[in-house]
Amino acid sequence: AFVLGLAAWAGASTMRPGPGPAPIALAGAAPAAVEPATPLPPPDDAALGEEPPAAADAGLGDLPPAEPVDAGSAALPVDEPAPAEEPAPRAGGGEDPAPGGEPPADEGPAAPSLEHVFLIVLADRGYDTLFDPEGAASYLNGTLVPKGTLLSRSFGVSSGALANGIALVSGQGPNAATREDCPAFADLTPGTIGKDDQAAGTGCGFSTDVFSVGDLLVAQEKTWRAYAGDLDGTPACPKPAAGQPFPLPRLPFLAFRTITEDPACADRITGMARLAEDLKDAATTPALSYLVPSACENGSDSPCAPGAPAGLGPADAFLRRVVPQIQASPAYEKGGAIVILADQAPPGPEADRSACCEDRRWYGKDPATSGGGRTGALLLSPLVKGGTTVDTAIDHYDVLRTVSETLGVRRSGYAARDEVGGIPREAWTGWKR
Repeated sequence: AFVLGLAAWAGASTMRPGPGPAPIALAGAAPAAVEPATPLPPPDDAALGEEPPAAADAGLGDLPPAEPVDAGSAALPVDEPAPAEEPAPRAGGGEDPAPGGEPPADEGPAAPSLEHVFLIVLADRGYDTLFDPEGAASYLNGTLVPKGTLLSRSFGVSSGALANGIALVSGQGPNAATREDCPAFADLTPGTIGKDDQAAGTGCGFSTDVFSVGDLLVAQEKTWRAYAGDLDGTPACPKPAAGQPFPLPRLPFLAFRTITEDPACADRITGMARLAEDLKDAATTPALSYLVPSACENGSDSPCAPGAPAGLGPADAFLRRVVPQIQASPAYEKGGAIVILADQAPPGPEADRSACCEDRRWYGKDPATSGGGRTGALLLSPLVKGGTTVDTAIDHYDVLRTVSETLGVRRSGYAARDEVGGIPREAWTGWKR
């Protein structure tokens, strides 16, 4: 009776194909669900149930296991389901959190939706310099770290400030010119768009076929602005000139023709002095604010931070001046977020050139020597309780993924790859999902 019933069951509806044997056709009433040894995608017209009841409870009595039935197409034995495709590795090389090899449940988005994100990008700082509790950055470590989530294994993606900045705002990978901070500006040639939306070739200027996160925000009628200390008192949006050094390698938006050829460029790439005015009202605060200290304030031993307390490095004094302004703003209080990070570890013959993860082979043949080094990063937000350290390995592509998703635009370039999981969800310790 069981065999005849199973034969009548085989028929019309087709299961979604998987990597195993050919799909079977299903018709009639669905039988009691059977838990496969490895997960199968559910058919379109029936969801998989909970763990199946025992044979007697299912009305099968003491019948022996049924043999496969030929229903006119390739049949699949009910007790030998097709093997499921191996799941992709988690970003950062972490273990699958589900016990017993079971697939993890869908936990929803990895980060909250936000209206305002502030990226503060420091220059040439390694983890030990930034986050040494006994180091010069006493404000960063003594005041800010206890209020945020320390991302202790955050890495740059390459050598070169420009290459790292481009990765952070567009997901484009480095090339020979951007690794050297573009000593002689030239358009990227040939610039052909290939896999992962990567523009092929060498050069520093991206065509209007390549987009930054700023372009994607504008397409969604959202705003962005880059604030640079080096532009205070100078013309905004300094456009690169052919054959000349890139004007400000730590302003990667200048590498995109979609931005520099837009009349709005001078409004979007401006001096740091404008920040205070924009923060007065959430309506005037950009969705994305990209903040770069002046070269003077970025220097490790520079005396260019007037009034800085004794014993503080200029970069720490910059944070002391700027971060409280942001935290007191309506935009931040409504659920904004600040990410403080460095573009790369300090350059030089003994530079740290480690990269984030073994599964990211686009770094080069050896991820241990072809990255931007360990820098660490700090996440601050009303959605973070503080005092948390997350050790998952991430890089600038992960930061771009989180910025894109929290602000509601698509991921671009390498930030759209499956291996790139974004800032881990456990970093948002105060977020009620």
